[in-house]
Amino acid sequence: MKKFLFASLVSLIVLSLVLTGCPSPTPVVPTEAPAPTPTTPPAKLPGEEPTSFTKFAVEDGATIVFSGWG
Repeated sequence: MKKFLFASLVSLIVLSLVLTGCPSPTPVVPTEAPAPTPTTPPAKLPGEEPTSFTKFAVEDGATIVFSGWG
């Protein structure tokens, strides 16, 4: 009798999952990051010696870009 009740319970659970359409995991497709856009160093002022790294800020003032002359 216990086996019958257990089998009935399991079949009821399986049937409810089939009828409700149990969600299947969706595959996650990795996306590639966009390639960075090449930037040109700022023009050198007359008399200015190039250094290994020159700091300059973008217009919004929040981003600092490091650029150097080889």
